[in-house]
Amino acid sequence: MARGFVLWFTGLSGSGKSTLTSMVAAELRRRGVHVETLDGDEVRKQLSRGLGFSRQDRDENIRRIGFVAKLVGRSGACAIAAAISPYREVRNEVRRSIENFVEVYTECPIAVLAERDPKGLYKKALAGEIKNFTGVDDPYEAPEEPEVRVHTDRETPAESLEKILDRLEHLGLIPAWGKWRQGASSAVGANALVTPHGQELVDRTLNGDAARAALDEARSFPALDLDLEAHADVVSLANGAYSPLRGFMTSKDYLRVVDEMRLESGLPWALPITLSISDARASELRGHGRVALRAEGRIVALLQVEDVFRADPARASELELRASTEPDAEPRGDAGNLFVGGEIEVIDGRPPSLLASSTTPRDVRDRMAQAGWARAAAFETDAPPLGAEEYVARACLDFFDGVLVTPTMLASDLVPLDVRVRCFETLLAKYFPPRRSLLAPRAGQRRGGARRRAIHGAIVAKNYGASHYIVHQQADASSLGDPARWLDGYSPRELGVELWPIGPVVLSNVVGGATTHRAAPDVASAVVLRADDAVESLRTGKAPPVLHERPEVLAILNEHFARAR
Repeated sequence: MARGFVLWFTGLSGSGKSTLTSMVAAELRRRGVHVETLDGDEVRKQLSRGLGFSRQDRDENIRRIGFVAKLVGRSGACAIAAAISPYREVRNEVRRSIENFVEVYTECPIAVLAERDPKGLYKKALAGEIKNFTGVDDPYEAPEEPEVRVHTDRETPAESLEKILDRLEHLGLIPAWGKWRQGASSAVGANALVTPHGQELVDRTLNGDAARAALDEARSFPALDLDLEAHADVVSLANGAYSPLRGFMTSKDYLRVVDEMRLESGLPWALPITLSISDARASELRGHGRVALRAEGRIVALLQVEDVFRADPARASELELRASTEPDAEPRGDAGNLFVGGEIEVIDGRPPSLLASSTTPRDVRDRMAQAGWARAAAFETDAPPLGAEEYVARACLDFFDGVLVTPTMLASDLVPLDVRVRCFETLLAKYFPPRRSLLAPRAGQRRGGARRRAIHGAIVAKNYGASHYIVHQQADASSLGDPARWLDGYSPRELGVELWPIGPVVLSNVVGGATTHRAAPDVASAVVLRADDAVESLRTGKAPPVLHERPEVLAILNEHFARAR
């Protein structure tokens, strides 16, 4: 049996325990270690429900976490516990009861924690507005000799991760990286798809009697009407495209995503998935634990109201877009910047009528497995296939087992989604090898700045089974920043899917066809292939400025614009 062990994170609130827990868990799972995480907040809700915050209750909470962690470690797995656990005596008591106990102290000065605390709790505690706050007016007894000490005020998460992994390797509790790599292919399997984000594909859809009962119940609840984007988010939450999310974000997840591009659990996440409400609607919801979500005149889901919170629009605008140079990218939210968060149960998971049909991550994964794919590239696009799009999709076939083409929704679109889907269906059927391309339209809209949009798209693609996400640059890369730096702040392999930049795609007279901007020998005279230019020409009944389209695709688009005129 494998040597089980317990990795015990201790440190003040906000010192990085959750972030490192997520990073370590992801890396250990990649090395074939079975991992169970015991997060302090989650344990409070489940295992330690009813306990308060007295010294006695806090000690009892730690003993309960320690008992469960010991059972996990004894089974040969790794238990990762992340709790403040402020008192040294009870931590040492837990240590003595566990054979392989590794203590990680996330050390960070109070001044730094107060400065980066998104809720301002430390500043309130230091001002005396909050009492019995650990580290301020309630003691925190730091470990004297932890196995690992990380300084999260001056180390990057990746540097702290390496220290923890080095120590675990030195103790012989996990295989060293080189040794693991040698046996990885046989252990994982040659045709294994990447695991979903957070390890499990979420399914929030009710079926049969459960759906009917929920619908009857929902009719007695207050109802919130969803706009197109929120309706699309409900569909993505329902089918697992947004795994591991189980509903609209509460303030804890929202603040960490905006500030650090991570969920409260520490897992990488780029864009807030929020549900905006007005102040008037928020007042109406008081006293109601659940509300109905309605779209296109029908109830589609139930929302368990866990949090109603207000966001600072100036701060969100500054931080959400800090990695983007796109001036037109705006954070989402209504004028009041008031949001309601909580888990959802989906009664009707059909996509918005704008999208006649869509695919689910589970369906796509099944088709990839049947085709024998392991390395799959996802190409997400909101344009019809007009030269550049075909070039990008076809280039993927030289490097990957297959390409997953994902047309996305647009609220206002000269070429509606159903027309774009027909164009891609025609293109893939005639010009791509069978079983090496999949079309997966989905109920989702591209939003956010360049960096966050790319990371969000990569996570969704990972949930669909893709190992790589294509970043199609339609302008000079220098105007968007260096994609190689977009993963700064994440450890190597933490995202679980790779970004693959391509483009801009140009038509070169010297090459006599399409190529990338970097590969063109005649950059000055090469013409960038932009779908928008071709669409505008077709809309007005003119030939595209550069004829680079397939005739079958042109026929579909001309037919659409002829009807529109």
